[in-house]
Amino acid sequence: KFNSFKLEVHELIDQKIEKSIDDHLSEKLADYSGQIERIDKKNEDKLNDFQETINKKITEQRAELSRVFALHCNSTSSFYNSFTWWVQAFELYNDVDKGDFAQLSIKSALTTLKKVKKEEVKKDDLLPYIERIKNGIPDILASERKELLELIDSLSK
Repeated sequence: KFNSFKLEVHELIDQKIEKSIDDHLSEKLADYSGQIERIDKKNEDKLNDFQETINKKITEQRAELSRVFALHCNSTSSFYNSFTWWVQAFELYNDVDKGDFAQLSIKSALTTLKKVKKEEVKKDDLLPYIERIKNGIPDILASERKELLELIDSLSK
C-alpha cells in the first residue's frame, strides 16, 4: 500500500511540476512574444522612416534635375520645354516642402511661358497644365497662378 501511495504522490508531484513548468514556459513565451512584437514594431517604424527619408531625397533629386533641365532648355531658347520642366520642378519641390524652391520654380515657369510664341505650341499641349496649375499652386501664389492661366489661355486660342 505504501508503495502504491508513494507512486501516486510521485505522479501528483510530477504532474504539479510539469504543470508549473508549462505555466512558467507559457508565461515566458508570452513575454518573449510581446518583446518580439515591440522590437518588430520599432524596426518597422525605423524602416518606414528610412523609406520616407529615401523617397524624399529621391523626390528632391528629381526636382533638382527638373530645374537643371528647365535651365538648359531656357538657355537653348526652347521656352515651352523649359516651362514644362519648371512646372514639374515646382510640383516636386512642393511635394517635399521646399517652399522657396517651389516659389522660384513657378515664377520661373511664368517668366519662361511669357517667352513662348503662340505658333511654337499647340493648344492641346497646354491643356494638361491648366488643371495642374489650378489645383497645384497654393493660394499664396494666387497672382502667379492667375497670370499663368491667362497666358495659357491666350496661347491656346
